[in-house]
Amino acid sequence: SAHSRGHSPEKTAEVWELVTGFAGYAFCKAHSTAYGVEAYQSAWLKRYFPAEFMSAVLTNGKGFYHPLVYVLECHRLGLKLLPPSANEPGPAFVPHGNLIRVPLTRVKGLTTRTTDAILEARERGMFNSLADFFRCVSPTGEELEAMIRAGAFDEFGETRTRQFWQAQHLLKTFG
Repeated sequence: SAHSRGHSPEKTAEVWELVTGFAGYAFCKAHSTAYGVEAYQSAWLKRYFPAEFMSAVLTNGKGFYHPLVYVLECHRLGLKLLPPSANEPGPAFVPHGNLIRVPLTRVKGLTTRTTDAILEARERGMFNSLADFFRCVSPTGEELEAMIRAGAFDEFGETRTRQFWQAQHLLKTFG
């Protein structure tokens, strides 16, 4: 108590009067109610639809913490992240049961021109090979290598070593 800490009853009463006067307008009740509703809805979604909730959190990129914290939260919830895919380029993270696909457009080192070209080409149809992707998108060698390293073309059935050789051939022939 204030008395046991050596404060006079007059000073204690003065401070208490300041605190009680402040309580009426210190935090808007409508705001706190709305925030409470949002917190409850978020907790419900995270509990019953964890992959969808975390996909939305990762997609929107907002939040108080570094993005890695949200990736670690996925791991804590038992959600696994799938590597990027040429045929699921994004820009959103996509839930697949207990899995979340990382969008190809999030691969580090891609230019805006390339991410735009990927999304435009994908709207016209599925890619059926690394060569098809290269012809439609025309990425730089560095971008193509970054996407191969991330696993973006694994769905076409070739090893990454083979993909690197294909990329070298495509860049020499058409680049």
